[in-house]
Amino acid sequence: MEESEAVRELISAGERLDRLGFVPGAAGNLSARIRGNTVLATPSGINKGNLAEEDLVWVNLSGEILSESPLRPSSEIRMHLEVYRERPDVFACIHAHPLYCTAFAASGLDLKGPLLPEVIVSLGEVPLVEYGTPSTTELPEALRKYLRNHDNFLLANHGALSLGETMRKALHRIETLEFYAKVSFLARMLGGEKLLTDRDVTKLFALRELMEGH
Repeated sequence: MEESEAVRELISAGERLDRLGFVPGAAGNLSARIRGNTVLATPSGINKGNLAEEDLVWVNLSGEILSESPLRPSSEIRMHLEVYRERPDVFACIHAHPLYCTAFAASGLDLKGPLLPEVIVSLGEVPLVEYGTPSTTELPEALRKYLRNHDNFLLANHGALSLGETMRKALHRIETLEFYAKVSFLARMLGGEKLLTDRDVTKLFALRELMEGH
């Protein structure tokens, strides 16, 4: 991803997340990997719907701040850097607090049930990552074991995280994840989820693999 493209996409994604209500106040954080060892991240304490280019912070994969701005990266930058170190295929991370995702996370519930075909194909299973104190190494360490096989996560008592090869893909995934959480919640209120069969799921995972291969 080119630097100018990353800046535009990060600002645009922040605006969209804000419009959707996924990043209330100064909540949430976004980042993009520009080159192998350089990451562009949103700053701490600023609403993601009002970002300017000069607000964004450059860091390397060790967490060293490379930009001269007085602003500092989000306190959750360790989580983003853990993703990039473990997943060289990932170039964008979005951590947000969508209402229904966060409600599931706060209730200790995952979103692994095979409920919607489009969710299985686009997201796969969504694990619940064990709670870790924000802005410490606890959350990155808890996340690490899930990173190899998942792109979307609920963070216990915290929120949601989606990864992507591009910012557009990460944004699509976190929007789909919130839709999934909302449908799951409403289905439970209406008498319970009617899950797909194992046979259905096997066929959908085969379709997912086929789509990822192209």
